[in-house]
This record gives sequence, structure tokens and C-alpha cells, in this order.
Amino acid sequence: MKALFKALGFEKSLTDKCIKQRRDRLRKITDSFKPYIWVDTEFKRQSQPIFALAFCEHMRYIEFPRTFFLNSIETQLRIAGERAALCYQETGGLLAIWGEIKRFRFYVAKNEAYILDTQGKVVGKYNGSVDNKATLEKDGASVAKIVDKKQTNSGEH
Repeated sequence: MKALFKALGFEKSLTDKCIKQRRDRLRKITDSFKPYIWVDTEFKRQSQPIFALAFCEHMRYIEFPRTFFLNSIETQLRIAGERAALCYQETGGLLAIWGEIKRFRFYVAKNEAYILDTQGKVVGKYNGSVDNKATLEKDGASVAKIVDKKQTNSGEH
């Protein structure tokens, strides 16, 4: 990039400033929290195989492009609401192994989410992580586990 700026006749100070701005923006994109929607079905494991739950875990998330967080929160909420409503419509309100969709959580930070109803409207806020998550762990062999967290936040359900 420096060679290009030099060939175009830019001063070194301007070149360095432009490169620093670009690096800072890329670092911000790389290091920032990436908003996502978690589909809440109030799932409680009964007899479902843990490996099947871990394999289907991705169904519970709606992701956005890497730079989505650069939009205003109003724009993010509008688009997240549209995506949540579309998910509900496309699935008929049922999420495969996970059950009936009750609501969506649009996470804007690690433990901070907006609660969206099945029509994509904001109905509240949630502070905390995802309630339960099925994962595959490698500890010499593949082992599946599901982590259930107790509901400690009032006003969500």
C-alpha cells in the first residue's frame, strides 16, 4: 500500500495516517462483539441424544455480516426484528429438535440482549448468557454435553 501511495505522489505523513486508520478499522472489526440472534424455545432436554442436540445447535442462531455492528442500534434492531419474524414465518414457529419458538434474543454484547417477540418486535431486555447450549468438546475423544443455566432474570418469560 505504501508503494501505491508513493507512486501516486502522496506525502509519507498522509500515507502513514491512512494506513493507521485502515489498520484501526480492521482491528475494530476483528475485535468487536458480533451481534447475533438466539432462538429461544425454552428447551428442556428429555430423551434427545446429546450428540444430536450438539449437531443441531447452529439452528438456534441467526448470524449477521461481520460489519453489522457498525450500523446504528436502531438499524440493527429493525433488521434483527425482520430476520426474527422471517425465521418464525419460515419455520412455522417450530425449530426442529428444539421445539416451539417462544421468543428471540438479539445479543448486542456478551451478556446483553434485546428480547424480540415472534413478530420481531422489541418487548424487553435481557442480561445474561444463553440459557442452555449443546456443544461438542474434544478431550482425547469427542464428547457431547449440554449446559443448562438457571433462569435468574425476571420479567423475560
